[in-house]
Amino acid sequence: MFSHVVSWDKGIRRNTFKIYPKKGDTWALFKSWNINWSSDPESHRKYEYEFVEVLSNYANGTAISVAYLGKVKGYVCLFCRAKQEGVDTFEIEPTELFRFSHKIPSFRITGKDRKGIPLEFFELDPAGLPIDLLDEYEMLQSNAIEYKFDNLTEDAGVASDISEEGYEIPDPEFYNFDSNKSLEKFEIGQVWALYSDVDGLPKYYCCIKKIDRLPKYKLHVAWLDVCSTSNDIIQWNDKKIPVTCGRFQLRKFERIQYASTASFSHQVRVRVETRGKKEEYVILPRKGEIWALYKSWDVRMKCSDLENCEYDIVEVVEVTQSGISVLSLEEVKGFVSVFRTQVKEQLPVTFTIPANELLRFSHQTPAFRLNGERGGSLKGYLELDPDALPIHWFRKD
Repeated sequence: MFSHVVSWDKGIRRNTFKIYPKKGDTWALFKSWNINWSSDPESHRKYEYEFVEVLSNYANGTAISVAYLGKVKGYVCLFCRAKQEGVDTFEIEPTELFRFSHKIPSFRITGKDRKGIPLEFFELDPAGLPIDLLDEYEMLQSNAIEYKFDNLTEDAGVASDISEEGYEIPDPEFYNFDSNKSLEKFEIGQVWALYSDVDGLPKYYCCIKKIDRLPKYKLHVAWLDVCSTSNDIIQWNDKKIPVTCGRFQLRKFERIQYASTASFSHQVRVRVETRGKKEEYVILPRKGEIWALYKSWDVRMKCSDLENCEYDIVEVVEVTQSGISVLSLEEVKGFVSVFRTQVKEQLPVTFTIPANELLRFSHQTPAFRLNGERGGSLKGYLELDPDALPIHWFRKD
């Protein structure tokens, strides 16, 4: 059942892995791929594929360069660089990463393996090729180079790539935040925040549309997309920066299934309003909630800026039409994610976010107010869910 060892980088959140095509890999691409396939998956059971060599490593927000590979006539699974419609190399944009179907183990021909085979040829593992390409197998088996791909499931000189960053988000010290997203907590109609693939923070929203409990547990969800007509919000969202405040609507014709709750952060309080025949979900910071604010916020920020973005952590104390008043929080030294009210000249530090700067709110952070922990010495302090804190919080020590 095993195919090959997978190269991976450590994800931002605990127990997560980032797997992307890497330079030198050979992959199958979905031919004529379209993101709308997800709205009608049953009509795309029979896929066609193209085969490529990956020429560059993936970096956040950048395209991946690939080169077409064509099948060598007279061989079962021997491929070489080829042109299709006059194109030999091209790029897969970040928005089209789902075009990559699967990696195919390959062996680069050195010229010593078989007389007459030049360099820059690849023998692809037959087990990774679609069955229609192998119809000729019995007829051409004697012409195959037959590299022993079974060896790839052993060491074979392949090593996993562990992120050099080396930072791992720790477990909370006092409160089990995972208990808030146990299976029995989910109900149809609820709105939940999910962790973003942009920076690993809870910046995506979905609505629970259906729950399968037997034979296997599945959550069927619909994404919420921003529907504000504000030019600033549209500009912000077009840069692929997730929007967490404003008006949202259900994405049509697309449902996603989850077999576990690992991608979910917390349930979101919403106000549902009807406009004509449409329902809109209003999500705004509420009194008592803990939110992260973009520090040095600017509406011209780009998605690439989020990688090293810094944040302020605040508690919402009052919401008015003119703005949202917040209380600044600071870390308590010696603890993983315990915060307290920031005080300056014996007064709590408060400030107001104007109504026209709601985009400064990055995401809500689940929090638990401490009481009797450590003999009551932490009474009134807040423990925040480490999974909802920016990674730089755990780089400091």
